[in-house]
Amino acid sequence: MKTLRFLALVFVIAFSLCSNSRGQRVIQKDIVATLYDGGIYYEGIGYVTGTYVYHFVLQVSKDGFITGIHWNAKDWDLHTSEGEWVKIIDAGHDSYGLFWDFWNNKDVYNTGYNISYDVPDGWLNEWLPSVFPEEGSFVDMSCKIMKKGKILDWSFMMQVHMNANGTATVNFVKP
Repeated sequence: MKTLRFLALVFVIAFSLCSNSRGQRVIQKDIVATLYDGGIYYEGIGYVTGTYVYHFVLQVSKDGFITGIHWNAKDWDLHTSEGEWVKIIDAGHDSYGLFWDFWNNKDVYNTGYNISYDVPDGWLNEWLPSVFPEEGSFVDMSCKIMKKGKILDWSFMMQVHMNANGTATVNFVKP
């Protein structure tokens, strides 16, 4: 009997920890970016080719619309034309919608560059609300391209927060 009670307690705890009481669900998606045909030239790094993966975590409301996107770069297989290994570091979170169109239409925003993604433009359309939030936060803290001993640092800390009245309560950019 004690074992049955213990198992029931474990089930209740696991269910309460794994369920989402706000009615939201989380969608995780990896997107592969490919730098092709000679790659992209980065000052101080050189021409870079290969692939890397962006991992996305989409927070979707009970109505089926995005309420937030978190991203980070991972799993890179990038090299310079001399064969040196290259790493990309990038992470951020957006519940304001500032970058939603950018992530939804990567090929449009990268026109003219030798980069493609394994999702079509518009891959977020089914989850995008018709009216973007008036309240939310955008935080981007890093974007670096690195190779042995050299760093192309595009990193900056940026935070934008809009309250429910559409007033910026935080608008912070630190280079």
